Amino acid sequence: MLSRLGSSPSGRAALFSLAPLAAGALGLVAMAPVVSPIQLVVQAGALVAGALLAAGLAALGRERLRAAAPLSSAMALLLLAAPLAGQGLEGVRRWIDLGPVRVHASSLASPVLLAGAAALLPRGRGSWSVALLLAAQALHVLHPDAGQATALAAGAAALLATATSSSAWRVAGSIALAASIAPPWAQRDPLPALPAVEGIVRLAAERVPGAGLIAVSLLVLIPAGLALAARSTRNADSFSHATSVALTAYAAAALTAPVLGNFPVPVMGFGVSPILGIALCAALVAALSAPGGSNEGGNERREK
Repeated sequence: MLSRLGSSPSGRAALFSLAPLAAGALGLVAMAPVVSPIQLVVQAGALVAGALLAAGLAALGRERLRAAAPLSSAMALLLLAAPLAGQGLEGVRRWIDLGPVRVHASSLASPVLLAGAAALLPRGRGSWSVALLLAAQALHVLHPDAGQATALAAGAAALLATATSSSAWRVAGSIALAASIAPPWAQRDPLPALPAVEGIVRLAAERVPGAGLIAVSLLVLIPAGLALAARSTRNADSFSHATSVALTAYAAAALTAPVLGNFPVPVMGFGVSPILGIALCAALVAALSAPGGSNEGGNERREK
């Protein structure tokens, strides 16, 4: 049954959603004593919406996703810039207020930006790809958001590693993107850590014996599943391979960032946007790694 489910893009997205749903459910149990009932309902709704979003987007297929990637990335860059128009919290401007929901712009924008950058590579526009990612990193400096800057840089490094060209733009771009994480790390984050957001794993460990280890295991399973799927794209078209590898690296870095500093724990910690951001990663990787795709990229590599 699992093999049949994994044969279609939407089915693969559903499989990739199992670990996030399990991690999110554990997060709900852990945060229940410290958040309001409304927040619990919002978080549970986001988990369900994320799973549905992943399946729905994956069903579009790789060709439609590839065609939409450049325009979508331009819109994602605008989304990433939108918080700068608000007042923010103590000088931190990472969110867009939509009624009772606060949207973390980078969690939604970053996966789309990586897909857009990947779409530019096989078109001979590597320098434009790097410019797009550096523009996003400049916005992360202005937010500031060291966690997301690091995650995007990890995805960008993986993306450029898939490029077959040895042009100067690739070397210069890799150096510039690596350096781009320094400015946001150098800025002090004035916002306090919240138990239900940044401290959710510790909260789970305190609430249920052994839950800390379970929480870490479930979080590790999320990028692990994406990595296994990304391996299957090595002989696919270059867009599929580059995007899948980049999104896997991004998800792994985003989930590792809370170990390095005071950053929200995606999916398990309270927050709608990180859940939907990981769902975007699952949707794209599911669609691009599904059997039956074109071998256009294989021909593209042979021509080079």
